Amino acid sequence: MKIKKSIVAIGSAILFASSSVSASLEVKQSQLEAEYQQREIQAMGILEDGRSIKEGETLQLRTMVLYTNGEADLLTHEVEWLNVTPELMSIANNGVAFGVQQGTGLVRAEWKGHQTDFASIFIGEAPDAIVESVSIDIQETELSPGTSTTVGATAKFDDGSSRDVTETVTWHLNNASATGVLKIEGDVLTALKAGEVRVRASLEGVTSNDVSVVVDDVHYDDVGAFPITFTPLNKKVGEIVEVTVEAIDHNGERHRLEAGQYTFKIDNPLVLEATAEGDLQVIGKGSASAYVEAGNVTTLMPILINGQ
Repeated sequence: MKIKKSIVAIGSAILFASSSVSASLEVKQSQLEAEYQQREIQAMGILEDGRSIKEGETLQLRTMVLYTNGEADLLTHEVEWLNVTPELMSIANNGVAFGVQQGTGLVRAEWKGHQTDFASIFIGEAPDAIVESVSIDIQETELSPGTSTTVGATAKFDDGSSRDVTETVTWHLNNASATGVLKIEGDVLTALKAGEVRVRASLEGVTSNDVSVVVDDVHYDDVGAFPITFTPLNKKVGEIVEVTVEAIDHNGERHRLEAGQYTFKIDNPLVLEATAEGDLQVIGKGSASAYVEAGNVTTLMPILINGQ
């Protein structure tokens, strides 16, 4: 009989302990559910704001909800979708948007008395981003005539993106003495003659920062011009004689000179004249010679021409 009573007592104790644990878990669960329900919403937003779809395509819209305790939820069918442009897109209860016709659709989400800002969904092609700023970079800002450096331009847009626009900007040389000092082609800046130039770029009405480029005169040790003529070249009136000029500076570096970096000393201007491209043109009949001058040096041999 005592054994039976002991077994009953033990069983009762186990049942009591089990009931206590179960009750404790239920209380804890209720507390967690209450805390979950009482979370305070801090902010809401539609993640797909600014996205684009084509007519007939769909896009899943999602609402991000942030709470003051640092937690977050990502909701779709739980929120109420408020579509103010049903003629442009439709939105199902689960947040799937369908492109109806081209335009900018506007939608906001509502949940537990809170609303998001309107989100823009572009049906068709998204509009071009607007240029907010342009910045330029010039690798070297102190050059000698005949030398080159790399330039670049970067634009920032209102959608937060940025890209290289070196090939599409308009370059500006902003002081009166800039004429003929340098030129910019693509991403290459070439110094032509001594001077100082303030360089800037513009794109869609937005102007960049200024960068000052200084070109110092080089004192060449030797200058050579091609073609080399030991006897006069026979050229008809109107013909162009293409000229190539190279110079060697005091460091032994060779420079290919551009038009504007050298001049011609012509003994008979009735037969020859210099062109804007740095070449010679036969303009009359007779003999003429042309020396090339660059910096402080003149070629040893002239270019000999016989105009016919």
